[in-house]
Amino acid sequence: MDNNDTKVGGGIVVPLYTASSAVRTSPHSIRGTLLTFADRQYLAGVGKFRTEVPLGTRFIVLETRAGWRRWDGGKIVEFVTAINGAYPQRAQLGHADERAWGPGPGGKPADPWQDAREALLLREIDLAEFTLAIATGGGRASIDSLTRSMRNANLLRPNQFPVIELAWRPMQTAFDTKAKPDLKIVGWWRPEATAIAPPDNDLNDPIPDLSK
Repeated sequence: MDNNDTKVGGGIVVPLYTASSAVRTSPHSIRGTLLTFADRQYLAGVGKFRTEVPLGTRFIVLETRAGWRRWDGGKIVEFVTAINGAYPQRAQLGHADERAWGPGPGGKPADPWQDAREALLLREIDLAEFTLAIATGGGRASIDSLTRSMRNANLLRPNQFPVIELAWRPMQTAFDTKAKPDLKIVGWWRPEATAIAPPDNDLNDPIPDLSK
C-alpha cells in the first residue's frame, strides 16, 4: 500500500491527497545562497563552507512561504504547501509508519516530514539572493509574523517589500531559554524608489547655518 493512503472501515484504501488536491513545488526550492539560523548565528552556505552573516545585516524580503517538506536520503524530495486549498495537517501527508522512518538525532526514528518556512531575500548592500530556511517553532513564528506584516502593508499600499535587519531574541521553552530569529522590519522598499535609503547614522552631523 502507498504511504499516501490509509485504511478505513472494511479495509477501503482512501488517498490522503492526490495530484489534484495537493499543491506541490519543486523540491529544489532554494534560490541563491541558503541562509539558516542556529545558536544566535545566521549562517550562509552549506556544510563546512558555511560563513557567519553578521547581525544587523539588512535584506529586502521578496516573498515568504510555508509548507511541509519531506526528506529522503538527506535530500528534500517533496514540498507540499496546501491540500484542498488549506494548509496541510501532518496526518494528511502519509508516511506515518515510524518503522519505515530513517534515524534522526540520537538514533531514534525521525519524521520525514518537516513543517517549514522560507523567505526569499535580497541583501541590501549588493542585491545578492538568499533563501532563509527555518523549521523550528521560534523560526516559523518569526516568518509567520513577517508574512502577516507584508500582507497588511500591501492591503494599504500594494507592491511594497519589507527591509529587515537580522537579529535574535530569547525564547522560553519547556526546558530552558533558547535563541529565536528576530527579523526586524526597519523600512519598506517600493519599485518606484530610486534608491534604498542607508541606515540613518548622520544624527551627529553639524546643523547648517541657514541665516546666511
